[in-house]
Amino acid sequence: MNSKPLAYESLKCVLEHMDGTKRIQASISMPSIRTAEKAAPLRITNLQFKPYRFEANNDIYQIGIIRKCKEQDGKLLTIIEEWNERGGVKCDLDRFETEDKSFENTPFEGDLVVGNAKYREREVAGTIRGFEIQQMRLRSENESSPYTQYIRFSIKSENSEKVEYMEYNKKLHEAMKYLMQRVFGGRLRSIRVNRFSVNMANDTILRFVKETKMKIDRLKMEEDVTAVVNSLESIIDESSYPLKSVQMNINTHKLYKDAHLHPIVKESQVLIIRQRGFWKQSVPTNNKVFWKFGLIQYSIFTGIIESWLMNGGSIGSCHSFYINLCKFNLIQRFIEWTLQLPNAKNAELDGNKCEIFNTCISIPLNDTSEMNVFGEDNTCEETPCYLDIKPDMFVLKLRIMPIGTVQPI
Repeated sequence: MNSKPLAYESLKCVLEHMDGTKRIQASISMPSIRTAEKAAPLRITNLQFKPYRFEANNDIYQIGIIRKCKEQDGKLLTIIEEWNERGGVKCDLDRFETEDKSFENTPFEGDLVVGNAKYREREVAGTIRGFEIQQMRLRSENESSPYTQYIRFSIKSENSEKVEYMEYNKKLHEAMKYLMQRVFGGRLRSIRVNRFSVNMANDTILRFVKETKMKIDRLKMEEDVTAVVNSLESIIDESSYPLKSVQMNINTHKLYKDAHLHPIVKESQVLIIRQRGFWKQSVPTNNKVFWKFGLIQYSIFTGIIESWLMNGGSIGSCHSFYINLCKFNLIQRFIEWTLQLPNAKNAELDGNKCEIFNTCISIPLNDTSEMNVFGEDNTCEETPCYLDIKPDMFVLKLRIMPIGTVQPI
C-alpha cells in the first residue's frame, strides 16, 4: 500500500515533537527532511562540548583521525591501535605522522575562543616513545607514512554506534565545522537547551557555526571559566536571561579572574561553584550559591558573614556548603567565631533535623531581616541533583530570613 509523504507543515509539527537526538540523526541520514527539520524548533536536554566531540542527550558525536596500514600484511604500532580504538587522534597529521598544529589555535568565522592560546599538552608518555622513533626515521629518510589516514566520524547511542570513514583531504577543524553545520547550522529558531556544558580541557577553540543561537537554561563551565563565559555571550539568546543556574568547576584561580562578576554569571538565579584550589575572589552576590570544595577555606565563611553585616542582603539569599564530616573541626571553629559576633545567639529553627549540626546561630541584620547559620542533611530538597553529593557530607547553610523566623533558646 502506497502512502503519501507528509505535507511540509505537518512534517514540521511531527519533527517538533520528536526526541531531539533522533531528529538530528534522521536529518543527517535523510536529506529530504532536512529543510523541514531545520525550520522546526529543536529541544535538547543535555548538550556538552569537548575537543572534537559533543554529546546531545545520550548520543556522542565525535571525529578523529585513524590510521590503517597501506600494506595488506602490515601491522600497526600498539599506540596507534589504541588511538584508533578511542576514535582516532584529535589533531592533524602530516605525511611523516607528526602532529600538525598550524591551525590548532586559529579561530575562523563562528568559532568560540574558550581558552588561553597555548598548545595542548600531551597526556601520553612512555608508550608514545616507539611512535616518536618511527616519526624520526621517516623524516631522516624523507619517507612518507606507511599508513593511510582517514577521518572517522561516529554517532554512538546507548545500544548502537554508526561509523563513517572519509578521505583525509581536509583539516580536522574543517571536518568538525562541517559536522557542526549539519547538526546546528541553518536553523530558523534558537535551539532550546536545558543544560549546556563546555569542557575543552587544554583546547582553546570551540569550532562552532556562524549565527547559531541557543536558549539556555543551565550553563556549566570548566577550565578557563572567564574565557568561556565571554565567548558564549555571542551564542546565548537574549530570552535565556537570567539563566536558571550557572556552574563553574574551578581548578585554579589563575584561570578564574572574577568570572562571578560577569553579568551572565552574576545575574543567574543559582550559582554553583566546585572549587579544588583556594578561592581568592570577592563574595558572589547571587541569590542562591552552592559550594562544593576540594579545600575548605575558613575565610569564605567569615567573608560572607562580614559582607552581609556590612552591606546587608535580600531576604532569601543563601549560601550552601557541602562539607565532608572529616572537616567538622573547621566548622566548629567557625561556629565559635560566629557566636562571638555582636548580637549573635543560639536559636531554634523549625524543621531543622540535621543530626550533625543540630543548632542554629542567628544574627539580626536590620529591623526586617536576620542571618541564620544552620545545618541540613545532604538530602535536602534544594540540593542540585547533578552535584554528586557523597553520603558522608552534610550541608552548612548561611541564609537571610525574615526577622523572627527563629526562636531564641
